[in-house]
Amino acid sequence: STPSPTDITYSITVPGTGTVSSGSNLSKTNHIDFTIGTTRDSHAHEYYTNSSSVITDKGFIIETSEPSYVSLRVKSNNNLQAGALVSKGEAGLGTSFRVGMFVNNSANKSKALNFISVMATLDNTQVIFSDIDQDVVLNKSGGNTTVTAGFTEMISLDRGESYIISSKISNNTTNIYDALVGSLIESDKNIAVNIGSLTGSNDTSSSNRDYGMDQIVPVSKIGNEYIFVRGEGADSYENIIIVAPIFHILRATMTMISSAIEQETNLGIISII
Repeated sequence: STPSPTDITYSITVPGTGTVSSGSNLSKTNHIDFTIGTTRDSHAHEYYTNSSSVITDKGFIIETSEPSYVSLRVKSNNNLQAGALVSKGEAGLGTSFRVGMFVNNSANKSKALNFISVMATLDNTQVIFSDIDQDVVLNKSGGNTTVTAGFTEMISLDRGESYIISSKISNNTTNIYDALVGSLIESDKNIAVNIGSLTGSNDTSSSNRDYGMDQIVPVSKIGNEYIFVRGEGADSYENIIIVAPIFHILRATMTMISSAIEQETNLGIISII
């Protein structure tokens, strides 16, 4: 959609495939719906077993001639989980990112998975993944890998190519169910980063699982003041997860529960409120 009262042009391109939809009739009164598919083989989905390999035919590059709003919405086949990702446009492109997602304390972790997905905007982009907790088990095509101390992974991507790092929570040992939270992503050219959890939760019960995902912005855009808006969820699973990109004092005041929380947080360490 767009706030423009007059028609503007748009195009939706899939890497390795080309333009899959385009037109000049997008306006404030005429939004455009594009169906990505109804199976796991759509251009928005990738099997977790293909993690840690360069992907050349997934994702979407969406361009419009005037400012626009773009969201991706998905749901599970059984309609029990759903999620939405909101594009941040050019503001979402950068070279340094910190990651946050569900911490997966649920008693049912059999299908929970945390993931990071990056896409390059320019050829010959070098991307480095680091600050992943030791002993986290990463999904890899051909066999899983257990993170060791000082782990880093560097890959090279061309424009439109993607790379996914993921961890199936049931493969991890006690106390690292929040696999990938706090991880650092750095690159020498602008990239786009999506992160999230599938059938994950912050709750300790076997229920209250969901999809939680979004495109994140780089560290240079995150700022230091936030307003938290609470929904109708319970305290056990509706939480604020704070990841510190640099060493500093975090102060979060939540009038909705009449408490103030102040604590010192190191690089990539998380606070759950």
